[in-house]
Amino acid sequence: MPNITLLPYFSVAVASGFNWEETVVFMERKVKQNTFINLDEKGMDRRDHQDDEVQTLYEREAGIKRKLQANGFLYPKSILDVLDLYVALGLAFKTEDQQGQWCLDMIIRPLRNIDEVLIN
Repeated sequence: MPNITLLPYFSVAVASGFNWEETVVFMERKVKQNTFINLDEKGMDRRDHQDDEVQTLYEREAGIKRKLQANGFLYPKSILDVLDLYVALGLAFKTEDQQGQWCLDMIIRPLRNIDEVLIN
């Protein structure tokens, strides 16, 4: 879920010209209770799977985690993980501004097809 629900906030941070630290702070303020789901083997966050919506969300995220792991990536557990994943997948890239601060930018067009990056 974080890789999907946080992307619009990330694009706002980029459009606003935030540096790395400002982007992290901005996005951390956007985290909601269900943004990060614990999918670890020992602590699987199954919540109340009697709710069809929660069950669907859990199954989707478990599938995303499997696909990321099959391609050598980790399922994000924090904002920093999300930003690193965006960079690793080519959705964003790090750049240095004129003041020497690290910033993130993103390619709006063409947006990469993630299925071309994740082979499994």
